[in-house]
Amino acid sequence: MSRWYPNRIDAMEGLFVRKHALAVSLYNEVQVLFVKEDKAVTHREMVTTKFENIKETIVYYPFSKVRALRAIRYFKALFYGYRQVLAQGFSPQILHVNVLTRVGFFAYLLKLFTHKPYLVSEHWSRYLPHGYYATTTALHKWLTRLVVKNAAYFIPVSNVLKSALDSFCLKNPNCRIVHNTIEDFFFEHSTREKRNVKRLLHISCFDEKAKNVKGIIRAFGNLYQKRQDVELVIVGTGQDFNSIKLFIEEEYDKIPIALVGEQTPDEVAAWLHSSDVFVLFSNYETSGVVLMESLASGTPVISTPCGIAPEIITKDNGLLVPFADEQALTEKMEWMINHQSNFDKDKISRSAEQFRFRSVGEQLSDIYTTIIEGRNKGTSGAAV
Repeated sequence: MSRWYPNRIDAMEGLFVRKHALAVSLYNEVQVLFVKEDKAVTHREMVTTKFENIKETIVYYPFSKVRALRAIRYFKALFYGYRQVLAQGFSPQILHVNVLTRVGFFAYLLKLFTHKPYLVSEHWSRYLPHGYYATTTALHKWLTRLVVKNAAYFIPVSNVLKSALDSFCLKNPNCRIVHNTIEDFFFEHSTREKRNVKRLLHISCFDEKAKNVKGIIRAFGNLYQKRQDVELVIVGTGQDFNSIKLFIEEEYDKIPIALVGEQTPDEVAAWLHSSDVFVLFSNYETSGVVLMESLASGTPVISTPCGIAPEIITKDNGLLVPFADEQALTEKMEWMINHQSNFDKDKISRSAEQFRFRSVGEQLSDIYTTIIEGRNKGTSGAAV
């Protein structure tokens, strides 16, 4: 069960949750339940599909402007969906919740009445210093602590997120960091084309507050004034895409900066394999999946110390740059281009092995085994 998950309205929403589910499905039987408010429907609508090894049940329910009614419809849709999953013959041994608090409270209620254990994976940046959790209501904070306290396991996706959760007393004695995961095809290296121009790459959801894309552009502009054998490619789309496009057109129209828009995972891998340096200049991240993907591709990275960056970036695979320091970013970009021979593509790729589906799937499966006593490691369990 998850607050976010890919759906017919937004195919990218909660994609990292689906990847966790796919990793888990290597060792367990997995059923996903997700509910989504949809302005296009007037009655509740359920869609059940199969995505690779996982069965997905999504319940779409009508939109309401009344906040209380929206909450009621949300929980009614969850309850309806859960009953339908059971009616289809799926009997979960354990409930895996992704993203607090509403769906976690539903799992807590199920535990009270059915005694099924649940665990919680948390991904949300709202708990970080730049987030808004500190301003939520006292009731919301109490419910969140209740859900976390009663979970069989609590799983933040990075150490920086765990520290932020700890600061809000969202703690559980059974806590373990399990990172996000990436597809194996990122590790399938192709021969990098020989170009006279060095390509710097950024992949973004175009949330300027978090990603600081304009900071990357300004730093690259300063680099281009010093040398013209460089280009910047930016992959992705999002809420600030148009404003950033306008910023480039007005300020940097004579500089080789390409906005290539949203790309498929395979296309993202191709861009990483064809680039010389990956750049992440975020003000904050809970994890940093693009860092994992870049390392898996054998592409060295420059990143601020956000998300998992301090844990995984070493002198052998990249450089760290201070938050918001555009001058330092320009210097790191130039240094990286001048010292390409310092980096071994295969060694960089090996540093990302821990993020493969099989590795993350094993970690989560081990936790399931711990929770469901008496089950031998590797046998098929059920998760929803």
